Amino acid sequence: MRVRSLRAAKLYSIGPCIELSDFSDFNLFIGPNGSGKTNVLRVLSGLPYDYTAVGQVLVSSTTYTAGNRQKNVTAFTPAFHEMSNTVVNREAILSDINGELTIDFEETTSVDQSTPVRKQISCKDSPDGHMEFVSGDVVAYARKVHEVAPAETDLAFFKQLCTTLQAGEIRQKLLNFGLFYIFRYHYEFRKNGDFIQGKKTGGGKIERDYQALPSGVLQIAKSLVSLLEGQNKPIVLVDEPELHVEPRYLRAYFEFLIWYCSRSKNHPSTTEVQVANRVDHLLTSRETSCASRWSDIPEKIGNTFHGKQVFVSSHSPVLINEFLKLSEAASIYEFRLGDVTFRRTNRVTAHHAGSDPAEADVVGTFTEVRKVNSSASSILDGLGCRGADLLQCNGVIWVEGPSDVIYIRKWLDIYSKERNGPTFVQGRDYEFQMFGGTLLDSLCAIQGAGDDPHEWKKVVEMFSFSRNAVVVIDSDARRDPKTGKLYDSSNFGSAKDYIENQFKELKSQDYNLALWFEKGNEEISTIEDYITEELSAGVPKLTKKLRAQRIVNKWSDEVTLSSFKDGLETNVERIWLAIEAWNRS
Repeated sequence: MRVRSLRAAKLYSIGPCIELSDFSDFNLFIGPNGSGKTNVLRVLSGLPYDYTAVGQVLVSSTTYTAGNRQKNVTAFTPAFHEMSNTVVNREAILSDINGELTIDFEETTSVDQSTPVRKQISCKDSPDGHMEFVSGDVVAYARKVHEVAPAETDLAFFKQLCTTLQAGEIRQKLLNFGLFYIFRYHYEFRKNGDFIQGKKTGGGKIERDYQALPSGVLQIAKSLVSLLEGQNKPIVLVDEPELHVEPRYLRAYFEFLIWYCSRSKNHPSTTEVQVANRVDHLLTSRETSCASRWSDIPEKIGNTFHGKQVFVSSHSPVLINEFLKLSEAASIYEFRLGDVTFRRTNRVTAHHAGSDPAEADVVGTFTEVRKVNSSASSILDGLGCRGADLLQCNGVIWVEGPSDVIYIRKWLDIYSKERNGPTFVQGRDYEFQMFGGTLLDSLCAIQGAGDDPHEWKKVVEMFSFSRNAVVVIDSDARRDPKTGKLYDSSNFGSAKDYIENQFKELKSQDYNLALWFEKGNEEISTIEDYITEELSAGVPKLTKKLRAQRIVNKWSDEVTLSSFKDGLETNVERIWLAIEAWNRS
């Protein structure tokens, strides 16, 4: 099953109609507290409706992992006529705002079904100010939606853990592997609710006190158990997964979620495949010393025929970045509150008493939502994030001028294509900073360096931008025709040597660095010298920036890094691997 779009009005914090369309496989709801993100998750879950239980029914089901199974489930009335009073927006109930709910979705009932069946759930406003069912089987829909809700108490977690793990051995393996992938430590949960924690497999003592676990580990464990509980449901709702979890583990949790939810897809996106390969590599790696415990996790998990669709509500800039990386497989929706003027009308009294409704113009605050199609900077503004809160971009490539930016950006794209790797995006995965020739003499990588305190007041501290950096420096090497000796033709050779020495020192201090410096190479005096005459033929002598742009634009898809002079491929690879590490750690 896959939700395509949602229209809603006069529900929870929603007043005038909002529409969320073109849902992707992974969807992020982002916005400040109280803006309506969780309310939309409630609507997507089917919770707004009143169900009436009519008894227990024995049903059979088939899964990829457990085969044929039978169990008793509670049967509900197949239709209903009124939505719960708690659903109706208090501000909007006595108003001229028309209530509405429409959920368009597709349903696939077999693996080989090529065209999913389009379905719709529809409700409309009633004279009493409530909603009336119009069409669709909302009960059947709601049974296929799973909310990932971590248990609030240790006792509730114990019961959920035992129930979930006893339902199948694969779930136990998924839980323990998931914790290892996220934290790189061994946390082994058993079907009876016990667990072992240790840095090495088999190490540690058997425990039952969940408070002995780090809070982040316990939160992730609860989330994974809840996720596995809905193993056979195709729609997954996750509310604020970042609670108690630091950024690097949140990124790893999201990667595991992508792997888990797209594992059954017939046609995953390129980015999903890249993430899945990273997770699968650890799943089967002998380096983990216990891969045999997980290696038989099946490719198909549960009976969701074409993977799962995920909706995440969050305030986390980390998840914004991760969703942007997913590109074609993901959508981001920004929520905010806005003031709306509407006519307050006592329709309920008028309907029952037959009198004219009293009317007045009032202002209400309701949920507004928009799909983010480009930059996420406005989302960060809406969350109240400042540059000082985010502190650093992922990494900085320092270059002398704009022509270097044009060439290096193109070479990185060529490298990604040749290696079938991810294409890194400037402004998201890395950023350029230009130091421009003689300004290098005023750059310093270590605070307090230099002998003259007055001179170093002018210094730009290179790593105030990011601990992760690449510095690209031209050799500017020339050979003296009289003596035959090489020399640096620039006026800041000593500054280059200084930066090179500082890089060596900082590499030992856990800085993720790379230096592109062909020191003493007279054949490659500048970046442009890597380009052969054939690759620049026909481009007139212009400013360096314009000429670089025209040269790059004329390169065909057949141009590879081996088409350039020796040394380029090695340096581009060094930068590419550094950016990959910046975005992986």
